[in-house]
This record gives sequence, structure tokens and C-alpha cells, in this order.
Amino acid sequence: GFFLCTNQKRYVKKPILLIGTVVCYNVLFYGIEMIITQNFSVVLLLKQSLPINYYVWLYSTLYLISPYINICLNQLDKRKFQFFCIILTCLFIIWPTIVGMYTGMTGTVIQQISTISSVDHGSGYTIIQFIVMYIFGAYIRKYSINLSGKFCLLIYLMSSMVVYVLMHLSMAALEYCNLFVVLASFGLVVFFVKRKIKESAFVSKLASVSFNVFLVHGFLMPYLKYFPLDYFLREGTLLQAMIASVIVVLILYMASIAISITSKFVMNPIIGIISKFLYWEFSV
Repeated sequence: GFFLCTNQKRYVKKPILLIGTVVCYNVLFYGIEMIITQNFSVVLLLKQSLPINYYVWLYSTLYLISPYINICLNQLDKRKFQFFCIILTCLFIIWPTIVGMYTGMTGTVIQQISTISSVDHGSGYTIIQFIVMYIFGAYIRKYSINLSGKFCLLIYLMSSMVVYVLMHLSMAALEYCNLFVVLASFGLVVFFVKRKIKESAFVSKLASVSFNVFLVHGFLMPYLKYFPLDYFLREGTLLQAMIASVIVVLILYMASIAISITSKFVMNPIIGIISKFLYWEFSV
């Protein structure tokens, strides 16, 4: 939302290439697994190659419809935009947080009480959540947030601590639509928006493979069972949990970076050839 709210042009090749990247990684990782287990099957590999990834499909959907969202947002002045954000927060963040925490703590299931679907709020894995976050990002881009960088960082840290406490009551505290998860994200985004970071070739290189890292880390997540992270999160102190989390995140990130850079080096020539045939674009 922060970057796309001022751009009305969309390239159809972008979502197509994202979906294609998912297929490539599926084939790569499942193919390696089949070879290692000596259980190779072309039919099974084809089934596993399906681009099953909620983020890619929801992001692609939002990417294509976002120019029309921009048109609607451009009709709002600052006061109306603020009120709109308040309504979205109440309907799609605060209420799902209350319901999610209650059902998680009591072990109950309550249907037809959600503002998102007839079943539940989907833990934030919905197009509604993507659109809400897009609109918040657009507001941050359009209007200056009158908060200091230190205060934004404090919001992130305090919200993260609240999430840590609440997750001992219910894992619903980790849902993407949870109020404190959203607050932590807001604080962190505004913190970096306010910082004047000098352009760095190293950072740009890491940023260029950020999506690949997101895909790769999903395949590496099963190996986290070899780390006692769950024990520190549930039984350890807050300091132990934070240190263990940082260590695991760094290991996972570095491994994902190494694989992503290597694989992107191989895939770039192929993507370049395909891109020549996918030149469709539209502007609203």
C-alpha cells in the first residue's frame, strides 16, 4: 500500500512470474526430497508442483485490484480517511482479536459471528486483511505520522511483549489480524519510514531476493523441530525466548538467503526469456 498507492499502472507478468516462482521452488525442494528418500515419482512431483501458497495468490489479487482501491482512497480527505481507518480497525482487527482470543482461551468454536466470513476470520489469512493493510500503508504514505522514531520503536517492542504474554493464553495472539500484531507492524513500518537510510548495494541485493526468502523459509520451517525454540517460548523467561527467537530467525534467514541467491542466479535467465512474452500491462 505504501509503494503502490501512487501508481496506477500494473504489469500482468508480475503475478504470473510470482506464481511461476512458487512452482519452481516446489519442484526443486520436493524433487530433492524424493531423490533423497529414493521415492521419486513424476506424477507425485507434478502434484506437489501446484502453486499452493496463500500469500502469492492474495498478493496477486490485491496487486491487480489495487488501482481501483487507489481511486476510492483518492476521493477521501484526511479526516474521512482517518475515520475509514477507524472503521476498518474496529471491524477487521479489534473484533476478530476479541473473538479469536475468547475462542482460543475457552476452547470453543463460534460460527456466524465474524465480520469476514460465515465461519471465522481466517486468522488474518484473507483478502480482507490484505486490503486493510494496503489501506493503512496508503495512509502512512499519503499523510505524515506525527510520531517520533523512538516512540514507534517503543510501540513495536511493547506490542511484541503483549503478544508474547497473550500467546501463553491462546495462540490466537499470533494471528495476523490480532490488534497487537498489527500495532507491532505499524510501529516498525513507521519507524523505518522516518529513518533516512542511505542507499546500500548490500541491502538492495538482500531486498531483491526478499520474496524468494519468503518462499524458501517455508520449506525450511520443518527443520525448526531440531531447535528447542518451542520450549523457550512456553517455558523460558522473556529474555530467553527473545534470544532463542533471534538466533533461530537469523539461522533461518541466512540459510534462506543463501538458497535464494543461488536459485535466483539460475532462474534469472529463464525469467528474462519468459518476460519478453509477458508484456501485458494496464493502467487505470
